[in-house]
Amino acid sequence: MKLVADTSVLFTALLKRSTVRELLLNPLFEFYVPEFCIEEIKKHAKEIADRSRLSVEILLSLLS
Repeated sequence: MKLVADTSVLFTALLKRSTVRELLLNPLFEFYVPEFCIEEIKKHAKEIADRSRLSVEILLSLLS
């Protein structure tokens, strides 16, 4: 199934382990995200990493 995710969905998934994160990482779904969403996440990567207790490297790998 192909779905489009926006920035708020990505922020939610990255900030804490949740059902949203599980869905985004599920290989049965194919997600499309506008480029500006990825840029916004990268712009705030350090803050998101601190709040989520993930490293910036892991955070960016989750985006890919």
